[in-house]
Amino acid sequence: MFRNNVLKVAVAVMLTMLLVMPMVSGVDVNWESNRETPRSGVVRHDIGENTGIVSFRCTMKINVDGGGILGFADSAFMASEWAGFGATPVAVRAVNNSSTTVKNSFDAYNGSANYSQDAVVTYSAGDIFDVRVEINVDARTFSVWVAPSGSPEIQIAHDYAFRSGSATGITKIDSLYVINTGSSADNRITVTSYSLSVEATAFSYEDNTGNPLVSSAPLTAGQEVVVKCVPESGTPEATGKMLVAVFDGTTLIDLVLAELTDSAYTANLTIGKDNATLEVFIIDDLINFNPRYAVQKFPK
Repeated sequence: MFRNNVLKVAVAVMLTMLLVMPMVSGVDVNWESNRETPRSGVVRHDIGENTGIVSFRCTMKINVDGGGILGFADSAFMASEWAGFGATPVAVRAVNNSSTTVKNSFDAYNGSANYSQDAVVTYSAGDIFDVRVEINVDARTFSVWVAPSGSPEIQIAHDYAFRSGSATGITKIDSLYVINTGSSADNRITVTSYSLSVEATAFSYEDNTGNPLVSSAPLTAGQEVVVKCVPESGTPEATGKMLVAVFDGTTLIDLVLAELTDSAYTANLTIGKDNATLEVFIIDDLINFNPRYAVQKFPK
């Protein structure tokens, strides 16, 4: 445990920068949205065959208030270049007129429940946003975070279900469609860059007897928690240190740093506050953070 208040303040500043300033770096593109009607005009963008837990980030510009949709799919279920939204398990939308969500805001399609949103992030024409979509192909769920470029992320969708009727048999996500709604003119939104990674590292959260913790259950004061990380050999996170930061709301209240031992990281901690949350990083060290993996959050 780290009890030095100066160190805590310094680390808290670094963590805040990492957590609230999402940056999208990767492939520069110019993917303009196409009309969904006629369907022959919709372009498929190949993003490679991705299985397991897929993390997609992009920078997206809103060109007009009408907005548009990011649709993720398995090409095996697209009878043609574009088989419609029924074959698109994951859809994230910027929409200016919806019967189920707020005007000029972001939402996502949840199972059979139409478009929904867990928080409201609004937009205007000309705005640029960082969008993060975490897709769990095996669990058939996804979550979405949106941020005005350079500003804190806001989660608008938490563990939404794949669109009903589209999930059966899907084994991968390999296609991205950038789409306008209806028959309006093209280029309502533009994706200007994207990055993509697939989770190859296993994180687990257990009590002190080895029983898994429920990912949606709140943590309580005095609770013993064991955080484990087993990185896949040869990945960047297979060397370094694991940092577990414990927060009470936005206040950092504890830190645990774990070394790699027997090909795994293990951190033991006692929760100091009810409803505390954990942020888990794989880093170089406390001086040169250099995060090697997307931050893991618990409870989820």
